[in-house]
Amino acid sequence: MELLKRGFYIAFITPDPGRQSPAKQWDAWYNYLTETQGMSKKPAFIGMSKGGVNEYTWATANPDKVSCIYADNPGIYAVDIVNLGELVKHDVPLLNVCGTEDFVLENNTKVIENIYHQAAARSAS
Repeated sequence: MELLKRGFYIAFITPDPGRQSPAKQWDAWYNYLTETQGMSKKPAFIGMSKGGVNEYTWATANPDKVSCIYADNPGIYAVDIVNLGELVKHDVPLLNVCGTEDFVLENNTKVIENIYHQAAARSAS
């Protein structure tokens, strides 16, 4: 609520059921918000579970259009794991929150964390 009081906006899109990628739908949404509504060209992305899949899919394909990612128990596709280095190159901060009992912790969140740290270490050297 405090962010809304300070002039921030919340916008969301629900991908069509059964779609593997939010690509074209999210591209259109991004263009609408930035070009016709005057929203930031580098929004913060927030997603939970399958929303994490969507935000990581779009962000790794468009790392120059993302200011940061907050993901709560995020899922992620293998192809997007491979592309995490693009987020590192564009200095996109990540905050992933995941409970120790959640099944996505080992398969997704820890994988994201490890790869992101390794890529950041390589880019710093």
